[in-house]
Amino acid sequence: MKRLSRISLIVTSAILLGLILNLLHPKGIHWKSLIPLNLFDCAEKYGNVRMISADSAYALWKIGETKFIDIRMSEEYELDHIKGAINISIDKVFELDLHKFNDAAVYVIYDQEGDSDKLTLFANHFSLLTGKTVYMLFGGYFSWLGKQYPIEAL
Repeated sequence: MKRLSRISLIVTSAILLGLILNLLHPKGIHWKSLIPLNLFDCAEKYGNVRMISADSAYALWKIGETKFIDIRMSEEYELDHIKGAINISIDKVFELDLHKFNDAAVYVIYDQEGDSDKLTLFANHFSLLTGKTVYMLFGGYFSWLGKQYPIEAL
């Protein structure tokens, strides 16, 4: 019995030490990356703006009732982007024609890495303007590419 309690103490200590070191390391794995995201269990929510994983975004993409909005620079967008996505650069958010955005049930907005302040600002502003729930692609375009989901180039 003593041996089992010692082993469990060592394992628990090793796990805790590993978690602490990971948190302190500048390139440690962010805890949000460890949480599986789907449509019904979002890790973060900002009003009508939610995070969505690449897998859940792809499921929405396959249904076809989703508009993807790429907020990267037009040069990056032209190289390649999520198939069917439209490009609205961050500086154009205040000039949006809202009539274009009444048909989609769901909007997924993404940038290159999915963690910029610009993405959050755009998503919040877009949600306020349209009154719709908006999803930010967790991990951005890189997460979509990593899963090898459909892309296209101009």
